[in-house]
Amino acid sequence: MNLIAGATSANQVDLAKSWSTVWTDVSGATGFSKFSSLLAIVGVLLVVFSIGRYLWQRRTGQSQHQHVLWTLVVGGVLVLPDVLIPALLAIADVIINAIINILG
Repeated sequence: MNLIAGATSANQVDLAKSWSTVWTDVSGATGFSKFSSLLAIVGVLLVVFSIGRYLWQRRTGQSQHQHVLWTLVVGGVLVLPDVLIPALLAIADVIINAIINILG
C-alpha cells in the first residue's frame, strides 16, 4: 500500500481507500469494529433526529439553535471514523484528481 497521498499506479489519488484500509485494520485488531458500527448508527440517528427536530421547531416558532448544534456535534463525532472521514476524503479525491488531470 502506498501511503504517500494514497497514490495508485494510474496516477490517481485514492485517500478514501487508504483510510478504509487503515481503519479496517485498526478496528479489526482491537475488536472495535462492531462497537464502531453501533456508534456510527447512533450518530447518524442523532444527526437525522436533530435536523428533523430543528425543522419542526422552526415550523412551530420555537427554534433553539444551541440544542441542535450540540446534537449535531455529538452525532458528527460518533460517525467520524466510519462515515464522515471517508466522505470528506472522497470529496478530496475528486478535487485532487481533477487538479492532477488538468495540470498533467
